[in-house]
Amino acid sequence: MELRINGENMQVKVVATDIDGTLTDRSRKLNPSALQVVQNLSECVKVVLATGNTLCFTWACSVLLGTGGAVVAENGAVVASGYDSEPLILGDKERCLRVYPILVEKFSARALDIDYRLGEVVLERNFCLSEAKRIVEQYDPELELVDTDFAIHVKLKNVSKARGLERLVSTFSASMDEVAAFGDSRNDIPMLEKAGVSLTVANAPSDVKGVCDYVSPHPFGEGFVDGVRWLVERGFIEDVAGLF
Repeated sequence: MELRINGENMQVKVVATDIDGTLTDRSRKLNPSALQVVQNLSECVKVVLATGNTLCFTWACSVLLGTGGAVVAENGAVVASGYDSEPLILGDKERCLRVYPILVEKFSARALDIDYRLGEVVLERNFCLSEAKRIVEQYDPELELVDTDFAIHVKLKNVSKARGLERLVSTFSASMDEVAAFGDSRNDIPMLEKAGVSLTVANAPSDVKGVCDYVSPHPFGEGFVDGVRWLVERGFIEDVAGLF
């Protein structure tokens, strides 16, 4: 069964989902129901993990979830179609590192996972973001600071989950119109806006909810499960694997 959304026929071929706050709770504990649904969902459609986490962490999550290694990591700075594929680096870690000493001097900023990052720099959330944004803008207008509620990311402005996902989806002979995207943070908004159908969870801020086709009344992983059920009930995904 095909449904119409925004006046166009649509059948989901790819489900892209954030991890932290979408499949997990605030403390980053994976929801058991979401784990089971993601594993079963991989039998129905291509599942992509789209996250701000490092590539090695995201690939490890993909192994445990059984999603096959297709990932958008570092908020779109790194993309990989599978475990054996050569990662595509869309970010510029060296450029981001140039502003890091300034943030250290001004705010005593502390980097996270710096040896494992390939396309961006990530900092602890322990300084004034608005002031730091002004400093970064003055130093390099093509860089920005993004708060994901878990960390502060120093990244190129033209790098996003949306851009990374679009590059990845093209390798699956699919388009963004055939993507269902899940996210809970402001850095997910471009991906949610670009996807054919977008879903979020109850813990998301209002501006994220405002761009989504479906807002679950449930938070975190339970909201993800509810969102997948919504997709199935409306015919966007055919349940051939006993999802629930």
